[in-house]
Amino acid sequence: MRFQAGHPILEEFVRELSSSFDGSDWGANGPKLVTRVLQQFCRIEDLGKMNPENCLGINVFPPEAFYPVPWRQWKSYFNENDSEKVLDQLFKENSYIAHVWGKHSSSSPFKGTNNAYSLLAQKHCPLTYFEN
Repeated sequence: MRFQAGHPILEEFVRELSSSFDGSDWGANGPKLVTRVLQQFCRIEDLGKMNPENCLGINVFPPEAFYPVPWRQWKSYFNENDSEKVLDQLFKENSYIAHVWGKHSSSSPFKGTNNAYSLLAQKHCPLTYFEN
């Protein structure tokens, strides 16, 4: 997320978080809170219909912009047989990042393989990848 300092929606996020924080549910304090505030503030139920013209300069991107590989398919990043498919998904026009679902993938081995994660790390993070 990127906002101008003092944007009214940011202030509403803080107000809402202070009144409804739920330490037992991460989603309640992140995506659910953001969705709820945007829907109320912009008076638009469908997030896909929010745009800068009808929601105080807010542009909501589709999920595939940040999650080109759905969480249930996170293992695809680490499967050499899926590399081409994963890289094709990542480099579509509407994808900006490779979210690798760290809660699930944090212990997955990847160095020395031709899986999508390793190929991305070699190309975009060579100092870290080749360090050890």
